[in-house]
Amino acid sequence: MKYTGVRVFSNGTNWVAQWRDRNGKHHKVHLGQKHAMSRRQAQVAAKDIERQHHLNPATTSRAKAPMLSAWCDELIATKEATGASDGTIVNYQTAKDKLIGFFGDIPIDRIDRAWAAKYRPWLSEQVFRTEHRQWTLSENSVRKHIVLARSLFAEAMRSDYIPFNPFDRERQVKYVLSDSFPRVTPEQVRAIMEHLSPYQRTAVMLARYAALRRNEIDRLEWSWIDMDRRVIDIQPRDGRITTKQRPRTVPIVPLLHAYLSTLSREDERVCQLPNNVERDLRRAITRAGLDPWPKPLHTLRKNCESEWLAKYPAMDVVKWCGNSIRVAASHYHGTEQVTLAAVTGTVQESAKDSAESPANPG
Repeated sequence: MKYTGVRVFSNGTNWVAQWRDRNGKHHKVHLGQKHAMSRRQAQVAAKDIERQHHLNPATTSRAKAPMLSAWCDELIATKEATGASDGTIVNYQTAKDKLIGFFGDIPIDRIDRAWAAKYRPWLSEQVFRTEHRQWTLSENSVRKHIVLARSLFAEAMRSDYIPFNPFDRERQVKYVLSDSFPRVTPEQVRAIMEHLSPYQRTAVMLARYAALRRNEIDRLEWSWIDMDRRVIDIQPRDGRITTKQRPRTVPIVPLLHAYLSTLSREDERVCQLPNNVERDLRRAITRAGLDPWPKPLHTLRKNCESEWLAKYPAMDVVKWCGNSIRVAASHYHGTEQVTLAAVTGTVQESAKDSAESPANPG
């Protein structure tokens, strides 16, 4: 059926805009009371509605906008049904709580761009408390919530609940990470391993020389390791493919190959990590005479990927490590001593410094 356009009529005390959408359904919108709005003003308002319909035809038959909490629940249920990871579900549930905390549980079409622009400052100012500590959101956490909000409202726009995304003009202010993560040399790895249990030593080797994530180390099975081909075939958890859970093949460098050759294969899994492995690693780093760093296994993974990026084609490295060129450039790439030395012509001195100290170059 043809769209009929918007016309104005009076219901006695109010001016009303009415139109019939392409499905033949009638729609009405109250424009204002007659004592406060002239017919001419009502016609101008109706023309604005009609202009919006021409710019975005979906608005002529748009369904009634749901409440914010109901829409978030609907989207989260869809994500769960399509196999989203537990971490993704938790992120959207947290985003729901933050959005309702700021906007309240209102129809989602009442949120405009001006109101959405105040969400970022509000997030930055919030103070969260527990019995033992209090904290504010980091810049990266605020950015993540803006991205999640944009995603929630983008899905609502695709479902024709809203004519535009109120967060579409919010910049993704990204905190640019420097390449100042600690450099961990082979000598330092050996010193740290002297204070660890066998499983923890294996975890350190897999993170530092194969760039495996903690959950991959914990799930790694001997059947995934081909010592003849010198590769590790990583498999996703429960067969679910997500951003960080994809099948990939990781090369085994000679140092790691020699270490794995010494291990027993009595258990199906290569390494069974305790929940407090990160705490134990920080203690071992301290006992080795080094300054402890946050997220020890992740830092070791960064070291491995950074070294590979300096030596091998970037497209190959990101396939081995299971991320993207953008992520690798933003979070995993650091200027290596060897690269800096090749430019400055101080190869021997730089190599010596790199072996003796984890300090960052330049």
